[in-house]
Amino acid sequence: MTFLVIADRSSNLKEVVREAAHLLSKVQTNTQFEDSINKLAHRVNQLTLSDVYLKEEFIENQNRLRGKGHPNSLYISIFEDVYISVGIFILKSGTKIPIHDHPLMYGILKVLYGSVYIQSYSHINDIIMERKNAVCLPSKGYYYEEILFPDSHIKMYRNSPVILNATNDCVVVTPTNNIHEVRAHNGPAAFLDVLVTPYFTFMKGGESRDCTYFEEVTNDTETVILKKSKIPSDFVTKVIPFEGPELPITF
Repeated sequence: MTFLVIADRSSNLKEVVREAAHLLSKVQTNTQFEDSINKLAHRVNQLTLSDVYLKEEFIENQNRLRGKGHPNSLYISIFEDVYISVGIFILKSGTKIPIHDHPLMYGILKVLYGSVYIQSYSHINDIIMERKNAVCLPSKGYYYEEILFPDSHIKMYRNSPVILNATNDCVVVTPTNNIHEVRAHNGPAAFLDVLVTPYFTFMKGGESRDCTYFEEVTNDTETVILKKSKIPSDFVTKVIPFEGPELPITF
């Protein structure tokens, strides 16, 4: 069963990448950079399932493949450079991406099919953003202060969960508030995942931008202790190729 869409809808997807290249490759203040992220999110909101060359039938067929040898999620890499990575996660019914962070990254999540349940967490102490007019240089570790969770246990607020579907606008997570869990809600789901900047880039000082996983160990409804953990053994993701047209590196 192919999941290519016959009509060429690559123009909308190209516009997202073009907008990202234009907005994120410039030297700008932190305030200007946040404005660039919001402009990019507005462009992402216009994408649909067919724009990324997926069909509902493919998602539903994958959802029926269960048991040994079948991953509970799929990832399709669409585009990646030093500024941005664009891909699609497909979650089977009843599965989730465990609690994790995106170290010093912005993230944009847009549901394309089905619905997702997102549980996010915020720092107990309000983080005051300073240096709003400080110059930031793309791909050089320019995101505010380094908030990296050196302790193995972290006390956080558990935010009210949100449920999103394809009719909703995207959500944007920031470098200082991006610990979250994403679950497929009432069936399989597919969502576009945009990260600024990608995992393979390095942070200030040369540290690798590795994702950290967490698990809840205590809670009292509003606050929770998160403990750093290994990737859960039941979280298995298979990377599959993007079947749309190759996006050019330069525009």
